[in-house]
Amino acid sequence: MLTEGERLQEAREAYEQVLAQNPTAGAGYANLGVVLVKQGDLVAAEAAFRRALELDPRHGSAIHNLASL
Repeated sequence: MLTEGERLQEAREAYEQVLAQNPTAGAGYANLGVVLVKQGDLVAAEAAFRRALELDPRHGSAIHNLASL
């Protein structure tokens, strides 16, 4: 059974792989940002949320999560 930290790392790696193949997936950056927040990497999370908003300025969860940092 995986720990929460291991599950978060797997999620992070999965989102990073998806984004490497599709770098214009705004939702992918927003979701990656959530994982990064949970991992405590707020600088990288902010960058992910900002990238999501560059790609989709109306992405509601990215706006909310960025404002919550």
